[in-house]
Amino acid sequence: VNPALTPEDVGRIINETARDISITGYDTGTGWGVVNAFGAVEAVSEPTVTIIDYPEYVALNDTYSVTWLVSGGDPGTISDTYLQWGFAPGEVAGTSGSFTGTTWAEFSVSDLPSLPANGTIYLVAYAEVDGSVYESEVVQVPVTDAPDDNLFLNFLKTVQDFIFNEMGLVPFLLMMCVLIAIPVIVAAARSKRRRAAAAYVPHTVQTHTSLDGYQPVPGAHHVPPPPPPPPRYEAYVDIVGSNVVPPVVKVIEGTKVVWVNRTWAAPPGVSVKSGTVDANGEHHDGLFQSGLLIAPGDYWSCTFHKAGEYRYYLSNVWRMGTIVVEAYNAGPAPPRLGT
Repeated sequence: VNPALTPEDVGRIINETARDISITGYDTGTGWGVVNAFGAVEAVSEPTVTIIDYPEYVALNDTYSVTWLVSGGDPGTISDTYLQWGFAPGEVAGTSGSFTGTTWAEFSVSDLPSLPANGTIYLVAYAEVDGSVYESEVVQVPVTDAPDDNLFLNFLKTVQDFIFNEMGLVPFLLMMCVLIAIPVIVAAARSKRRRAAAAYVPHTVQTHTSLDGYQPVPGAHHVPPPPPPPPRYEAYVDIVGSNVVPPVVKVIEGTKVVWVNRTWAAPPGVSVKSGTVDANGEHHDGLFQSGLLIAPGDYWSCTFHKAGEYRYYLSNVWRMGTIVVEAYNAGPAPPRLGT
């Protein structure tokens, strides 16, 4: 920044710009304080004039305010600083009042005049620091009679500022993913919704020809038709919140058990799995498993062909139930016929 500084000068500047954390000045406990690197660099840098606050645009015949900063020096003495404006490059249409001070310092002027027609205002700030004059870069401010023409662009800029400066990009993307996923899940769930009866409704779904009047052909070996398979019935289990109603269902072999979701299931939904749950978690035995049941009316069924006791649970809510399958007694088979 300043190659003319000696090591003694650098040490002095670091000490003088340090931030006190105890008593003012040097003390045996904390020395000069915490090093303020930015302040030390500013102390030895060349003075700089920067316009830091100005409007994006100005309406016709309106007024506006401007703020500029004079920084640098060791520190520097500001003997004069002011703002000039014009309505064409290089033109000076007006000059603000003069200010004095010590770097670094901010200065502001208000109620500056706009234009009666569309155009551009050119702003430049000047400062005389330690006998040398410095100036800022030229700032251009458009003057328009139709600022509402850019309402959409202003809205987009406001949304952009909110996403990147207030909310953050990652939380915004996560929120958008959730908002997109919810209707997709609901639409997929509704596509398979079925209205199912709420009560146990047994019914026979297949009839079989009776063996009465069966006459074998003499002189031939005949194997009679096999006994009819067990009739198929349906039994229903309601999933209400985190409960199964009834918790124990007794059926016979060949019965189809239908689980029907009666309420909205909390994400990601529930599923029916064979096995048990305990304090250590889920223990799925692999006999049967449904997909996710989310919306009211979603259902899944499983037909039990073998007698036994089948325990199951609802995933995610850990509610258990039992299906007791009793053997189907078809009666004695007819004797083997033949010669």
